[in-house]
Amino acid sequence: MLYVAPESHISHFGKIEPTIALVYEASAVNLECFSESPVLWTINGHPIESEHIIFHNNLFIQQVLSEDSGIYRCTGTHARNKTFNAQSEVIVGGMKTNQLVKYS
Repeated sequence: MLYVAPESHISHFGKIEPTIALVYEASAVNLECFSESPVLWTINGHPIESEHIIFHNNLFIQQVLSEDSGIYRCTGTHARNKTFNAQSEVIVGGMKTNQLVKYS
């Protein structure tokens, strides 16, 4: 089963989508962080490992493993030097291939 929590249309910076993602092991997941400036990604309070791809503030995990489950945060600064934190929970379970999770 693959599920992405419904999310209202967000146009505010400092948000992340999806807020909850249930994904299959060995599938892919894309987390989008909306920010005007570069962001720092962490999982469970630790910096993201280098095998994950960060591009234009988005975090892409090509082959999700069970250890990729956790709370992902993007942290950045708004134009007025205000810091923001946004988070998404990724829950990994089961096996299925060629799946991509992305909000719609």
